[in-house]
Amino acid sequence: MLSALPNVRLVGQKTGGGAGGNYGYQLINGWIIKVSVSDFLDYNNETIELGVDPDVLIENTESDILSNQDKMLEKAIEVLEELS
Repeated sequence: MLSALPNVRLVGQKTGGGAGGNYGYQLINGWIIKVSVSDFLDYNNETIELGVDPDVLIENTESDILSNQDKMLEKAIEVLEELS
């Protein structure tokens, strides 16, 4: 995982998780369900199935989006400049 590298910072929101493979089952009523059948681990041997937390948490609000501002991108550029 990239976050193990010394000059990498994750900026934004927690990821959705669910990177593991899945297996589908069809129920009697015709519905299909899928269940995780594997677990992806990070460099610390911890599961990432529930998502990966960013180093710098920032979320775009509805107001940001409506005003065409991308606070995540702006913060990522700021962090990148700090690392340079």
